[in-house]
Amino acid sequence: MLKISRLTDYGLLATVYLARHHGRVVSAREIAAFYHLLEGDEPGNVDRNIAALTPQMKALLTQLSPMSVIDQIRAPIHLLHDRIDSAIPITQAQEFAAALARIHHPYDFASYGIISHVEVRSNLGLTQLLGDGTKLFQAIDSILLVGS
Repeated sequence: MLKISRLTDYGLLATVYLARHHGRVVSAREIAAFYHLLEGDEPGNVDRNIAALTPQMKALLTQLSPMSVIDQIRAPIHLLHDRIDSAIPITQAQEFAAALARIHHPYDFASYGIISHVEVRSNLGLTQLLGDGTKLFQAIDSILLVGS
């Protein structure tokens, strides 16, 4: 069985998209920059990686963003974000919340110190766990209530 790395998968996506729609070959640097932006594993190099992309690749990233379909979303949005997320800056959630507010779309926004990207941190103090844990429980309860 052929094992393909995630970098190769993203490179293949970028290559196929650009070859199909723009008739050009993608450089190794462009593939790497595209990969790191999608993976979110180089938060300190976002500007450099974006600068390495062609306008076509930037357009592809824009198409992948929920911002590109924000006016088509009908469900309430719950934005839950780690305050110190190293993979996705909190400013991304704040910008999305501001866009939702501009179009008067219902949403909740909460930031937490008990979450590490998508997992609840371990070895938390009781005060932090009770404060953020209560907010997190309320958000999850609200989401499940809508889905039931």
